[in-house]
Amino acid sequence: MPTETFYVEKVIEARLDTKGTGRTAKRFWSYCTIWVGFGEDKATWEPAENFDGNKYAITQFWKNADLGPRIQTQLSKFNIGEVITLKPTKPRSKPGPGRSSDGVILGTQVFALWPEDQHYYPAVIQRRSGTNYVVRFDEDGSEITLPLKHMRACSDLRRGDTIILKADEIEVSEVRDDGSIVVEKTADYTSIKISAYEIEHEWSRRQLCPSRIICALKNSRREG
Repeated sequence: MPTETFYVEKVIEARLDTKGTGRTAKRFWSYCTIWVGFGEDKATWEPAENFDGNKYAITQFWKNADLGPRIQTQLSKFNIGEVITLKPTKPRSKPGPGRSSDGVILGTQVFALWPEDQHYYPAVIQRRSGTNYVVRFDEDGSEITLPLKHMRACSDLRRGDTIILKADEIEVSEVRDDGSIVVEKTADYTSIKISAYEIEHEWSRRQLCPSRIICALKNSRREG
């Protein structure tokens, strides 16, 4: 049963939408989402539930959203259809070390080994510690120190790689004449894990080099 998975790169805008009418109308945020491997012209508007319960991209957006004195959870303070954008940043000739083009310190997103179960989970490199690096796991915020050989860049995920998706209800998009079923699942990096066996055998030539690393802390610089 083939499954096509799409990965979230980032959220660039939020829009207040509504469902239903009258007293039963429900307000909710939709998010303008850029997908890994697709340009900004292919961005789509997605409700929060389409992020499979893993809201890293949404959390990062609200940290840097231009809300003024308002709070995004106070929906009555916003107009239906109102679009929230990221805070403007000072123009740069090029992004500074450790920053995206939006001026936001991101840190390199990696799949990092969790030794207890021998799987690689999404994490963000926080800082250097001697010859190793401290990573913070997306799922629970825990931190451990690892050598570089036990990390791989999330951006190196390729078509055809074997991953493990968290259990979920998946919508059927096509039923074929031969009896096979095609399903589609929208996910970001925080939705998956990868076995150590897969990393060692299929990612052996995708080792992360120090020149690609950006640490998340503000006093960090590009390693090299």
